[in-house]
Amino acid sequence: MDRAEATIKELRVELSNLRDDLAVIESSEVFAARAIGNQEVVSAIRHRIAELESILRLRHHCMHPGCKSWGSFGFDKRDGVEWYCSTHKGDADD
Repeated sequence: MDRAEATIKELRVELSNLRDDLAVIESSEVFAARAIGNQEVVSAIRHRIAELESILRLRHHCMHPGCKSWGSFGFDKRDGVEWYCSTHKGDADD
């Protein structure tokens, strides 16, 4: 990534992947989430999930490429809420 700040889409993908990873870890007898050392991994994943959820709640500019307007219209999608301005709210149907 050649820019300093991750895009909203990249943050949502990371959040979705971490949730999937945590679900696998917590349901896996192989990983043994209660084993010493593994608790630190689970704790770090949960911390990052909370951090990403916080960032995504606060930042909701329009997701239309190139648009810098505030996303006033939120739509529930697989990876979380997608935000669009009044001009681009039709993009949510895509």
